[in-house]
Amino acid sequence: MSNLFGRSLLSLGTLSLGIVASLVDSPPAFAQANTPASAVSFSDVESSYWARPFIEALATSNVVSGYPDKTFRPNQPVNRAEFAAMIQKAFDQRPVRELDANRFGDVPTNYWAATAIQEAYESGFMAGYPGNRFLPSQQIPKAQVLVSLASGLGYSPSRPPATTLNLYTDAGQVPPYAVNGIAAATEKRLVVNYPDLKLLNPTETATRGAVAAYLYQALVSKGKLQPFTKAMAVSQYIAGSAPERGTATLGVTTNPSPPKPEFKVFKNTKIKIKSLSAGSDRIIVAPGETVQVTLEVADDVKNLKREVLIPIASQVEGRLVPTSVGSQPGVQFVAQKLTIGSQTYRINATSEPIAVTRTVSRITIRGGVATDAAKQALRRILGSNTNLGSTLSTPFPGKVITPPTNTSPASVIVINAQDDLLLTLQSDLGD
Repeated sequence: MSNLFGRSLLSLGTLSLGIVASLVDSPPAFAQANTPASAVSFSDVESSYWARPFIEALATSNVVSGYPDKTFRPNQPVNRAEFAAMIQKAFDQRPVRELDANRFGDVPTNYWAATAIQEAYESGFMAGYPGNRFLPSQQIPKAQVLVSLASGLGYSPSRPPATTLNLYTDAGQVPPYAVNGIAAATEKRLVVNYPDLKLLNPTETATRGAVAAYLYQALVSKGKLQPFTKAMAVSQYIAGSAPERGTATLGVTTNPSPPKPEFKVFKNTKIKIKSLSAGSDRIIVAPGETVQVTLEVADDVKNLKREVLIPIASQVEGRLVPTSVGSQPGVQFVAQKLTIGSQTYRINATSEPIAVTRTVSRITIRGGVATDAAKQALRRILGSNTNLGSTLSTPFPGKVITPPTNTSPASVIVINAQDDLLLTLQSDLGD
């Protein structure tokens, strides 16, 4: 069972919200910025390795570097912090937004990539997740890399995205959020697919070799580096660099696109949900009340052919409804509507009801959003004049308090966005 509600219903005496542990990591070993380009020699990048021309060119330009043992580790996954550091070294873009005072809670000021992450955000290359989180250690998928580059460089599609994405046999696996960005990246020839030009694998984790290829092509698009000639073997993997059969422009043909997988998700399928969209990383409700909320799909839902039916980040709307477990009050999420891109479906899915209660004497509250009923329960402990925000979408300030000994317990239900919630389909979903 999901752990989202595993410690959700707490006596107010134990309410502990959002205590963020310090995540101070040392910089990864690849960041050897002061190594002279002429001295770089990667023992694990053989002459036959497909991305070697991209890697060597970027190493010469000091955009990427190797490890102390003289390796590059081209097949190693890249996380979001590492990608931000690569962006910082590759581009010198002007800020288009400011990182407000509520900076990413999981990126301390002394985190090795804090400056790179801030610059990647302010220049429009990267964004965070609900609850002021950046998730620096999360591995970054290819789709997110390409969207990031298109966004930071200000690229947008000049033709219908579906037309451009016809190039890829797995276009149906492109997440809705990435359709425009990948179409724009394809038009600008940022996309490099090895070993099959037409196989994008958008949800696959990006490796250091793949990111090097994308970064090189992005710098070519900005006129900072020279494009590879068609005579070079590597050019055959650059989307749009070689004509296709039929009427082709940028590698896009007039051939019909491959059929999309049948949208049919069967009863009893589990759907992982998280990321509350209420404006904070947690929501607080009182037992017995019903609240309308919107959540996001946390993992792709695929059919037996491994085709993505419900992509990550799809929106699920529904209600938190009161329920009980034995003699204790609880809560249950009842899904009503699923939105995938521009398409909306009715969905009949529910979570399991969970309730846990405890009682201790000291509580810690750090910003969350609370319903009016939950605020009344909080004020019975914090005091009637405590400012908890005026609406459900307004976070209340952090405070540490010790309840008076003569105060009766007041329970609230705390739902954390970083935890997983499993929905079970109660009936078939789809066409």
